[in-house]
Amino acid sequence: MELDELNFDDLRGSQEREVAASHALTGAEYALGFEAYVIGRVFARAGIGFDPHTFISLRIIEASLDGPADPVDALTTLTDFGTVKRAVIMATGMLADAT
Repeated sequence: MELDELNFDDLRGSQEREVAASHALTGAEYALGFEAYVIGRVFARAGIGFDPHTFISLRIIEASLDGPADPVDALTTLTDFGTVKRAVIMATGMLADAT
């Protein structure tokens, strides 16, 4: 394909959608990680064991139950993208720093 054949508007739109999706995933990671941290602190104060990975996975499943996404697909996709892992790392790090 020649450079002059490219539709720059389509390319720009595609780039903007990619950036928006990346921003949304980053926001989801932070929200999930921070919520796991807060709940983990409550559990710790109550003397109850807490697993951030299970909590984050359950939140993804819960959120997908109200929408058109299949819960297994939602969890698998966010795991494949690394969203779950990064949220767990964030929550685990924050919980370790809090003790």
